[in-house]
Amino acid sequence: MRPVFWRDFLYMTDPQTYLKSKCLPEVADKNLNVVFCGMAAGKQAAQMEHHYGNPRNLFWSTLLKEKFIGKPIVPTSDHKQRNSSYEQLIKHKIGLTDFIVDQCGNDDELKLDRAAVKQARYRLMLFIIRWQPKYLAFNGKQAAKLYLGVDKIDYGLQPGNHDIGETKLFVLPSTSPAASRWWGKYEYHWCDLAKMIK
Repeated sequence: MRPVFWRDFLYMTDPQTYLKSKCLPEVADKNLNVVFCGMAAGKQAAQMEHHYGNPRNLFWSTLLKEKFIGKPIVPTSDHKQRNSSYEQLIKHKIGLTDFIVDQCGNDDELKLDRAAVKQARYRLMLFIIRWQPKYLAFNGKQAAKLYLGVDKIDYGLQPGNHDIGETKLFVLPSTSPAASRWWGKYEYHWCDLAKMIK
């Protein structure tokens, strides 16, 4: 049975929303260790039709370095092919999503009015309730703050009152090139998460 991508599910439940959506495929399956949640697809990722498609983004190399995966995965727009990069992630019990799924661009280019944020929170909560991974790991603080409705947040495992069912929340430093100046100082949180899910 092939993994279910959120766009597949969205199409089945709401074809009109699917047709209007600009989102990348969201990768999900049962019994995942972690779903990584970015803020939104960057322009280069959207153009490639693949999460973290910018070659300067550290996401894929960090997965390998911290042993979330056993061998390199090259992001290509091949998610419908057998043994695609997304299917390889599923085999490693890893899923992918974004907080904002219907917009692309840098954080400062997104339209984040109250209605958009409320809708994004609700969608993400339903997505996690459906799949119940062990961890929902935010790749960067911004998406985590918007989801939780807070102005400040620390990296690492979040308090238990933020859990979504059996899913625990974890906040990671962003792998985006825009956040590279802080990477060396906070990278160890990726190692911490890797140890927790092993």
